[in-house]
Amino acid sequence: MPKTKASKAPKKDPEFFKLEALKKNSKTELQKTLNDLHEYLKVIETNSKSENLAEVALNLLSCPALSSHNKDRELKVLIACCFADIIRLFTPEAPYTEDQLKKIIPLFIREFHGISEWGSSLNLKTKYLLSRLVEVKAFSLLPLIDHNLSHVTDTFQVIFSS
Repeated sequence: MPKTKASKAPKKDPEFFKLEALKKNSKTELQKTLNDLHEYLKVIETNSKSENLAEVALNLLSCPALSSHNKDRELKVLIACCFADIIRLFTPEAPYTEDQLKKIIPLFIREFHGISEWGSSLNLKTKYLLSRLVEVKAFSLLPLIDHNLSHVTDTFQVIFSS
């Protein structure tokens, strides 16, 4: 994975830092917000973490697009990429509790299916997600939240079947 570009946080928080921005009604607006957030997070240096980033980390958990009723994989893979970027920024301490990680890790695993959709934007985001998770050794979190290691089995099944 290429090194991330150095970036200074803006003086004023971008709009996507606010919870309201993640509750947009239009898929197009929400997708733009999530894409902007992802592009912002992926270039920030690891030592740039702040209270605002911790707030964004929690706000993402409340995003309506995470609902099990929402089947839009593009929105979900963007959210997964944002989670992965936030975990990178807070490594070695994830800004999530064990219960929150139990919701996030299965999202990562479900979104690995996008790897099989060659040439699509979903494929590119899924590859980004996988490489970011490998970079921060996020898979080492699996035994901490899944004592019977069923997520480990699921991860390998998804990756090898795609």
